[in-house]
Amino acid sequence: MKKVNSVLRVTEADSLSVSLVGLFDEDAALSDDSFLAALFGEIKASSANLTTAIKRTKVSSSLDEADSVRDEAVRSLGNALSGYASLPIASKKDAAEKLLEVYKKYGKNIVNANYASESSLIESLLEDMEAEKFKACIELLDGVAEIIQNLRDAESAFKAANADYVRASAISSEQESAYAIKKSLILLINDRLLPYLSTMVMVNAEKYAAFVRQVEIEISRTNETTARRSKKA
Repeated sequence: MKKVNSVLRVTEADSLSVSLVGLFDEDAALSDDSFLAALFGEIKASSANLTTAIKRTKVSSSLDEADSVRDEAVRSLGNALSGYASLPIASKKDAAEKLLEVYKKYGKNIVNANYASESSLIESLLEDMEAEKFKACIELLDGVAEIIQNLRDAESAFKAANADYVRASAISSEQESAYAIKKSLILLINDRLLPYLSTMVMVNAEKYAAFVRQVEIEISRTNETTARRSKKA
């Protein structure tokens, strides 16, 4: 039996393990095989841990994406105010320059700050800009109120993503990484499951052949996906 390609992605390893567990659970003929039952218990546990680890990775990625969105919102505000300040229309130019003065108090420091500091700076910027004395200035500049609201929404979205990240981090220090779990999962399949099935299908083909064939199909499908991706790289 062909082994699982070790360079498969963690998501592919997770999907494969779920498929294999499903095949075993559905095969009533193998219910009395205590070795397979115990082994698939280990595979199922590793698969569950891998799913959790993948979710932690996605949470981290979501936090980075949320930060990028709020960075872009900050830049959009600066660009809009700079554009209005360059117009030869006295009223709009004056309004933009007043707001731009506030913006420049924070400016590039916002997007270059760490996550926590950036949140603090954005909140301060929004508080300053939304002061009553600047209300008329904002109303005079088409689109600026919407840009400011977009920034506030982006900051709220970041805070939500950060809360998810903090919760995930609280457990991640005590758990294995997705890569480490994937590695141990592949070992369970390649070094324990496949050798056992190769032996048992020779001993009792009537009982094991159908299951072995299904396992081979799932592994081949996964390996083919990995091979196609490697060719594109």
